[in-house]
Amino acid sequence: MAAQTRGDNSGVLFHGAGVQVAQCGNVQVGRAVEEQVNLRRCDNNDHLLMNNSYIRTNYFIRCSREFLHKHKLRQFIYFRGLIFCFFLCTLTVIPIPLVPPKIGYPWGAAGAVLMLLWSVVFTQHMNVITRTLRVVMKQPTVSDATQKSMNAFYEITLARLEGVFLQAKNQGMGLLKTNENSQSIQFQVFNEKGMKVMKKAIQRSISMFVISCLGLTWCLAWIGVQVYWEVNPKGHRSPLYNK
Repeated sequence: MAAQTRGDNSGVLFHGAGVQVAQCGNVQVGRAVEEQVNLRRCDNNDHLLMNNSYIRTNYFIRCSREFLHKHKLRQFIYFRGLIFCFFLCTLTVIPIPLVPPKIGYPWGAAGAVLMLLWSVVFTQHMNVITRTLRVVMKQPTVSDATQKSMNAFYEITLARLEGVFLQAKNQGMGLLKTNENSQSIQFQVFNEKGMKVMKKAIQRSISMFVISCLGLTWCLAWIGVQVYWEVNPKGHRSPLYNK
């Protein structure tokens, strides 16, 4: 068994050969077998992506579809400015109790609808986290020093060449039969930085899902209190709402 290290993207090539010989009188029959294992790395374009955890995570999910055919991998719902828009909507519902009811009612209703929509978006994120990233993040991981890119693609080629030959005294050698077969295996490898990017997207989605649920509860609770005060006018209410 021998090994050769290459400096290009072909990685490391291992090969080995063996010969078996049987003799009967002056006739020899032999079998020679050669095996090769070739590891090749394929380049990717992750360096061209924006430095955004959602964009990169969606890219990793798309790449994983080529290797995880048995799983239905979905991407995050995402658009540029999603986080900014979400926190802007969240800030608009906080001062609802401080405005008069005539303004607060439509404001609270609009806020509840917005928070409901955001809850639906981040519910989809929770689905991606539990069903897609749980599978994607099980792929091999190496250190940043071993692999510079966040994700890389590798191909292992297994090749086997087998030949049967006949050798007779003073008659030379003759090849009777050859058999060659090969198969390849492709897979994806992440480095530690790539795993951190996916974990960051997970943490953001969980945080915004919780905030959207709290915002929806906040709007509905305020509307419920206002309805209660309208039905029970003798109940205690803030001087701000006195007519």
